Amino acid sequence: MTVDTVPDLAAEITAGDSITVLYISRQFDVSPSTAFRWVQRGLPDGRGERVRLQAIRRGKIWLTSRAALHRFLGALPANATTSTSIRTPSKRERDCVRAKKALNEKYGI
Repeated sequence: MTVDTVPDLAAEITAGDSITVLYISRQFDVSPSTAFRWVQRGLPDGRGERVRLQAIRRGKIWLTSRAALHRFLGALPANATTSTSIRTPSKRERDCVRAKKALNEKYGI
């Protein structure tokens, strides 16, 4: 979306479509700093660009609109919202053994 085609966020908020970034963090079960990072830095769009959540600051509160949130989520690639799994201790141990074996075979360490 170019700057010319982006609807006016202030108009959307004034029309009563406002939500806070804190509310978004609670809805998506992420840290408030993560939701704020979506505003500041955005997320990769898969084409080398970044997609940012449009928001404006009113005093101490960051506001956005439901429409801006839908645009943000719609611009993300399908795999952007999936989280990576955490390695279990047994998986970590297997990976460590595999790495040691590879180092031993390649460098004799």
